[in-house]
Amino acid sequence: MNPFKKTAFCYEMSNCVNFRATEVSDAYELINWVIAENLRLQELKVNGSVTLTKVKTTAKGEQEIYSAALTLPVLMDDEEEYDDWLEFFYATQPVKEKDRLEKEKSFPKVMTFDLPKMVKQEANDVKGYAPAPDLSVMDEEPEEREVEEKERLSLQVRSQEAEIERLKQQLNQSERKMTQEEAEIIEPSKPEPLPKTLSVSKATPIDASEIAELLPLLDKDSVSESTLKSLGLLDKAEITQQVQDSFQALYQEELEKERDKIEVTKAAALKIAKQEFDEKERAAKVEAQNSSLITEQDLKEKYELLIFEESQKCLEAQREKAQALSEQVLSALLRDIGLEGGGLER
Repeated sequence: MNPFKKTAFCYEMSNCVNFRATEVSDAYELINWVIAENLRLQELKVNGSVTLTKVKTTAKGEQEIYSAALTLPVLMDDEEEYDDWLEFFYATQPVKEKDRLEKEKSFPKVMTFDLPKMVKQEANDVKGYAPAPDLSVMDEEPEEREVEEKERLSLQVRSQEAEIERLKQQLNQSERKMTQEEAEIIEPSKPEPLPKTLSVSKATPIDASEIAELLPLLDKDSVSESTLKSLGLLDKAEITQQVQDSFQALYQEELEKERDKIEVTKAAALKIAKQEFDEKERAAKVEAQNSSLITEQDLKEKYELLIFEESQKCLEAQREKAQALSEQVLSALLRDIGLEGGGLER
């Protein structure tokens, strides 16, 4: 690993339509986010679009690696299909224009959705009064809508649980990777050369024959400190300490990077989970409000019908009573007239 090499990649999300932009640190997180948004748009039955761009940042400046305009949702079930679709976001060098155009030809089919019936009904309401509802159908529609809504919410919950599980697996993989790299750093198989050269002391000249006699002893722990100093060399403990010091800075830097990656992944997972929870909460509130309005309207219509029927019954009873009284009065009047006529003849 070259500690002085400063190359980084950033991922941009622009021209977002019904697509929630977020920050990702690598291509793996980017593809997982596209999967989550694709499932979300499928459940909402709406289309969305976004332009994804991978940029390479070096000391010389920025360089675009790959960019693609995506329209969602698409018909995909397997995660490997997403990797094949977005494989160029794993690239570290700019993708050729020919390869870019060839890849666009193999983009997956985009799902399309019709306008909801509620929108068409509102358009009719603007022009005039809505037609009288068919009471025979009204009893069936709420049940059908309720079943359909329950199925949609169940599908949404299942997809959210699957996405959270994928994020947990990703987090576990990152932690295992960091643990392995820590073990490799602590016990390096091939130490780097010493950062500075050692010079032989000239204070006490030594004969070449004496050096030849001392060389076999350098591999042993019994070589005296004075002998090593006379040669301008370090003992085993000093060499070990110097090598450890040379690796300590690299070890700390690598460890901090991996910890930062884990924190970013954890924060992204929590952010996604919170967003999904908020969406479910909003959907539940809307559903409860709609259900309350429907129930209130149904009760209002029910009692209006009962009041009308009861009023009709009262009016009918009153007409019958008036008719009976009228007949009694007429009968009495005729009877009185008949009695008077008989008296005149006599």
